[in-house]
Amino acid sequence: MAPSSKRVRYLLAVVVAAATILAGVALAAPASAANVDTMTMPGTGTLTVEVTTTPAGDYDPRWIMFTSGSDDSLYLCDTGYCAAQTYTTPVRNAGSVFDFTLGENDGAVQLSGDSYFALQRPSGTTWVFTRAANPSHFTYTVKLTFTAGETTPTPSTNPTPTATPTPTPTPGETPTGPAPRTYVALGDSFASGEGAEESEFGGTTYPDPKVPGSTTGCHRSSTSWAHDVAAKLVGPTVDSWDFVACSGAVVDNLYGLNKTYSAVTGTAEPAQLSYVDRHTYRATLSIGGNDGNYAKIIRACVIDVANNQSDHGCRHKGSAGYRLAQEGMDRFRTGIPVPSLGAGATKQLAQVYFDVANKMAAGGQLVVASYPRMFATSRLGYRTFGVNCKVGTGLGGVGVYISYADAQWLNDLADAADAYIRSSIRDANAALKRARSTVTIDYADSSAQFTDHRLCSGSRWFNGAELTFTVPPRAKQVSFHPNAQGQDAYARAVLAKIRP
Repeated sequence: MAPSSKRVRYLLAVVVAAATILAGVALAAPASAANVDTMTMPGTGTLTVEVTTTPAGDYDPRWIMFTSGSDDSLYLCDTGYCAAQTYTTPVRNAGSVFDFTLGENDGAVQLSGDSYFALQRPSGTTWVFTRAANPSHFTYTVKLTFTAGETTPTPSTNPTPTATPTPTPTPGETPTGPAPRTYVALGDSFASGEGAEESEFGGTTYPDPKVPGSTTGCHRSSTSWAHDVAAKLVGPTVDSWDFVACSGAVVDNLYGLNKTYSAVTGTAEPAQLSYVDRHTYRATLSIGGNDGNYAKIIRACVIDVANNQSDHGCRHKGSAGYRLAQEGMDRFRTGIPVPSLGAGATKQLAQVYFDVANKMAAGGQLVVASYPRMFATSRLGYRTFGVNCKVGTGLGGVGVYISYADAQWLNDLADAADAYIRSSIRDANAALKRARSTVTIDYADSSAQFTDHRLCSGSRWFNGAELTFTVPPRAKQVSFHPNAQGQDAYARAVLAKIRP
């Protein structure tokens, strides 16, 4: 059946909105190399690096990488705030060519690029680079100071072989060997395994004081798809893994403490990125859905309708669902708040992906899982009262429904988010390439795995509205998340992209 002109116009609006979002996440252009002729060591020694930013804090370089000879990935700082202190390079021989790459909020730039930095040479041992990208926005300077030091031995082209004695391990001491490699499972409820049976959440579930008869917490499930990924990787590819995804997580919880459940757990979840380091060889991530208000939108379209607090038609301008969707899209377009990095700090999703990948081991891989369409597109499952689908049962057997039109509007929102994720991955990979990183980011299409198994179809791989038997009924945290079959579907999508 051909789509109506009204639906065509709506889909075009979604595409235009997605394009507008994507236009705001382009990362910095490649640097030129006009300054590179001056960037050689005047003698054998070290370079001290000092960065000063105006205003301080929000626009500090996120990382600083020193390059000289074969040291393509020698990070002097990767804390996220690399200013107001000094960093010192290793000793390099006279005449060695060097460069520095700095990670910014929207990409990476090299000191050798005169299209970004103006260079002054106060002396033969000092370089002062000034970065002025719209002076009303931010400026910073990078000062390099050479200090003479000891010579770094030059390897012989024909070294004389010498016998090396085999070291005898000290009793109780672990023999040294290759650096350990890890896999880290990061993200929100669609990565934690939310939607599984309550008994599978282990020590990450607690009675919910706000929703009697329900539970709350990070809900890291023993049947999450992350366990399937770990089963494939641990042993052949990595030595161990960390499972830190948390139901309800937002982008800020990657960078700072997650206190969402502190009232019931008595503690805060560490920043998820604190588990990612130079040993992290594989990582998976699902993030951004809560920043885009998706759970709140579904609640407005389904649960509030059941409680007579809203009407069918949440897709219409002026409704709570429509307002929440616009708020979420605007947040993606202008920047996702990251208060842990300072007042007013924001991140585009491409920058989030870059930040994760940039902390990983050389040759590592980050796989980003998409958010799937949740509702069937066929009208066959929407026959109740002519146009509705039953997605849950409340107190006294009262049904909870969603209209066909609202369900397709929610699918369109998922498609727009998916387009944003794809484009953000492309931008992040381009930034990694400019930074000479060997880490790659890949996209896992989870939605395709749920074809014919969405809500309002015959075989559902999602939970519907799981409600408490209270007045009014409240949605449990497991509502509208993949069930056991859905976790298997996610695992297939991610495992298809993970490199062995």
